[in-house]
Amino acid sequence: MAANPPPEAEKSTGFNISEMAIRRPVSTVMLIVCMLVLGLMSYINLPVELFPDVSFPIVSISTTYPGASAREMETLVAKPLEDAVSALNGIEHITSTSSNGIATVIIQFKLEKSIKEAANEVTEKVALVRKKLPLDADEPIIARVDPNATPVLFYAITGRQSLPEITEFARDELKNQLQKVNGVAEVSILGGQEREVQIMLNPALLSQYKITPAQVSSRLQQENLDFPSGQIDTGKSVIVMRTVNAYKTAQQIAQTPITINGGKVLLLSDLGQVQDGFKDLSSRTWWNGQPAVVLSIQKQSGTNTVDMAHRLDAEVEKIRKDLPPGMKIDLSFDTAKFIEESKDGAMEELLVGSLLAVIVIFLFLRTVRGTIIAAIAIPTSVISTYTFMNMLGFSLNFMSLMGLSLVVGILVDDAVVDLENIYRHIEMGEHPFRAAINATNEIGLAVVATTFSIVAVFAPVGFMGGMIGRFFRQFGLTVSCAVLVSLLVARTLTPMLAAYFLKPMPAKHVDEHAAAVKGIGGSYQGILRWALRRRFTTLGIAVLIFVLAIPIASLLPAGFAPKNDREEFSIGVDLPSGSSLEQTAGILWEIAKRVKTEPLVESLLITAGSSRGATDAGSVSVTLKSKKEGRRESAASVQTRLQKLTENIPGAIISYRETQGVDDGTGNTFDMNLSLQGDKLEDLQMVADKLVGRLHQMSVVKVSKTSTGTPRQELHLKVDQRRAMELGVTPAVLASTIRAASLGDLASQMRLDNTNVDIRVRLNNAERYDYERLRSLPVQTASGAQIPLGALAEIRFELGPTNINRYDRERQVMVYANAIPGASLSEIINPVTAELKKMQLPSGVKYQFQGQAERMKDSFSSMGQAMLLAVIFIYLILASQFEHFLHPLTIMAALPLSFAGAFLGLFLANQELGLFTLIGIVMLLGLVVKNSILLVDYSITLIKSGMERNAALLLAGPVRLRPILMTTIAMIAGMLPVALKLTAGSETRAPMAVAVIGGLITSTLLTLLVVPVVFTLMDDFVHWVSRVTGFKINHEEPENETESLEPGPENT
Repeated sequence: MAANPPPEAEKSTGFNISEMAIRRPVSTVMLIVCMLVLGLMSYINLPVELFPDVSFPIVSISTTYPGASAREMETLVAKPLEDAVSALNGIEHITSTSSNGIATVIIQFKLEKSIKEAANEVTEKVALVRKKLPLDADEPIIARVDPNATPVLFYAITGRQSLPEITEFARDELKNQLQKVNGVAEVSILGGQEREVQIMLNPALLSQYKITPAQVSSRLQQENLDFPSGQIDTGKSVIVMRTVNAYKTAQQIAQTPITINGGKVLLLSDLGQVQDGFKDLSSRTWWNGQPAVVLSIQKQSGTNTVDMAHRLDAEVEKIRKDLPPGMKIDLSFDTAKFIEESKDGAMEELLVGSLLAVIVIFLFLRTVRGTIIAAIAIPTSVISTYTFMNMLGFSLNFMSLMGLSLVVGILVDDAVVDLENIYRHIEMGEHPFRAAINATNEIGLAVVATTFSIVAVFAPVGFMGGMIGRFFRQFGLTVSCAVLVSLLVARTLTPMLAAYFLKPMPAKHVDEHAAAVKGIGGSYQGILRWALRRRFTTLGIAVLIFVLAIPIASLLPAGFAPKNDREEFSIGVDLPSGSSLEQTAGILWEIAKRVKTEPLVESLLITAGSSRGATDAGSVSVTLKSKKEGRRESAASVQTRLQKLTENIPGAIISYRETQGVDDGTGNTFDMNLSLQGDKLEDLQMVADKLVGRLHQMSVVKVSKTSTGTPRQELHLKVDQRRAMELGVTPAVLASTIRAASLGDLASQMRLDNTNVDIRVRLNNAERYDYERLRSLPVQTASGAQIPLGALAEIRFELGPTNINRYDRERQVMVYANAIPGASLSEIINPVTAELKKMQLPSGVKYQFQGQAERMKDSFSSMGQAMLLAVIFIYLILASQFEHFLHPLTIMAALPLSFAGAFLGLFLANQELGLFTLIGIVMLLGLVVKNSILLVDYSITLIKSGMERNAALLLAGPVRLRPILMTTIAMIAGMLPVALKLTAGSETRAPMAVAVIGGLITSTLLTLLVVPVVFTLMDDFVHWVSRVTGFKINHEEPENETESLEPGPENT
């Protein structure tokens, strides 16, 4: 070792963790090695995710009822389900969306509710109300809504084979193999074409023979049997009997006998055609211009996304070797790629920030040994923090890595303060061993108070309530653990290494260093002397700076969270309701053609329609070239250019959406979500249309639309109830007759080529689209007679809503809007709010902002509570540490001074005031008191030693100037890579770093003058109270028996 302990080193000053670490170096090293081993093992086991794996008690109920309009789905399905579940305890909100043939009800419970309990209760209520739903409606599907249960990978399968052949291969081969990969929850097929046997009935023949489609379906069900019929016991064995009459081919179906009135028997082929064909397409996909089938991969909850993606890649690589000739399988979307890039980016920021912090330390200390000792604290603290992350069930995700990348400058803080004080004692002539003990004892209170003040700030963030709190729990607790670990390292490893590896400082070096410090310290001391002589002037300047920061804050745009610069984004397209799949595909191809002219576009996935039957919407998923491939422009600027290219497409509403962002479980990605609620849908639609017209005039709005879409044409059946009752025909029978004739009736299934194939009965294509022919469709009466449909009902066209939304059991129309790149959420919300206040809303219509605006409001409220708790906890900790009621107020005088720099920094960097910015401001509360603690603590120590107050402040200021500047500049350097937005995912972290850097600069400069001034004012107040009341607030007396603190060379 470089320095041997002096003879007096054997004398212990009593129990002290730092002194114990110095006197037992081997034990200290073993402790640190143990922490590092546990940390590395924990790091290997930590899962890698995009966001924390949080769950919300949200349950969805999805019900399909083919052929029903949006109004029918609302009345017959959505409202009965809402009424059934509304009596459950702990419900926050109930929302529903009813569209043609589909109704979805989402029940959001209070966060305290267990998701398992919520799902069970919903299931019980739905079971009770099932008999009230239409008999032909499919069984309601109940599912837990998981924000992390979105598809994480897409594989596109193309080839020279036909679409049905590719679909069959994807379903029978690829899906089964990928489903077996560990971590995969579900594999869905998009854009495929399934096989189906279709019985295309001729309505003229049905009328001639007086037979209905329902009778044909019933006959097929009776004939298509493979049914157990009992067993025979022969005494020696038991023989199972079965009735086997299942269809094997489409030709067998065509030969099915049908009995008509009069007992005559016809074959099914006499009534129409039997085709071994395919289901009607409701969606199509194209990958880079080729027809494709897409496999959507959804992971199991809690699964490591990156590891699962690697396992899938390995499995797909094996599959590629056995693909049919000409078939290809490509990865078209990969969330794991961005997760890895984001993780690597955060690690890169951490490493670069650490390096810059170490360089700053070296420039101040100008010694390699001292710099290495301080620098060791960073990797030791970070690696050891992984142990606590693993114990708490955390993962390496955007939030936890953001905490580590931002806290890197803080991790070295305690070590720098200790080391700088040790150097000061060495410069005073002490042996490094004795200097390490004396310096750590002297600075111990300040270091502990600083660390716990920072923890007092981040702990409330980790325990915030609401959805925001759940996302930020890992951030707050990760930072708290890292800071506490850094305190342990600074109080054990740093002084131990300093005691044994630092050398006694030669007198010549001391003189040179003292002269260098004296220049800066002397200048500061002169300014401080001026400030102490003009206390109210100094305080007035500080207040003025704070007041001037308020208008700057009002100029900052408000938002929820900045968007990351991801390679993938989606161009959504909405066409007039009722548009065919061919029309939708044509518009999407036109958009893709224009987008493909952009040189930075790497691949395109076109999706027309949806698997749920909507043919009037689609999307073009765009993947840009990565930054590693030379892309220097942001995705936002590329989107702006593409938006101009895709303008002026008649009838199409085009919206650009981020592929995957911070979600609350609803899946909504629009910037603005305005909810209009009331009883009359017409009133809501009128207000919504006016607002959309206003939004179209706003330059900051990229796209706007309503949730109802354009009204669609519907064929309404007006039943003659008296006539129908006389004949014994119910409206339900008429409705089912129409549905069977048009959409068709799934009569049965058959086994073809080892695959279950549906058998559908309906009218032939030429007839079922001719509504005039529907009038002659035969309907069976109670007596068995056949009469035409037109004799019982009037058939006419009417316009109906495409979607009907409900919110808390009231009708709702949503107004959506997306801002142009660079515009904030407040730039849309403020004018919309002003417009609503000017409008005379119809009676019963109310409004509220939801989505990002609601989350922004909640986040501001949560952050306000976290700030209040942080201030209270800081005061409690400081009061306990200093055993004084007023010293904490002196120290906390620096808090308002940080806001001026934070707001100015955000303004100059063109950053918005959002959730992550507020986290940075909360973070400032713990950081800015650090400098005050160092200054006040040493001033109190000098006063206790018998020094006059102002003399103590004039000495403490220059002495603590170097550690204050070192730690502040080191923290700024550590956060600089984050603020510069150089890596993937840094766009969200940058506002936080900018706020902290700006706040640190102003608070540090002002703290060095304002805190001493406030200290003297508080001291004068204490003495005044003592004189007037006789009550002695200040119990601090000079402690003559303590060791006298002689000023070092830098103070001479």
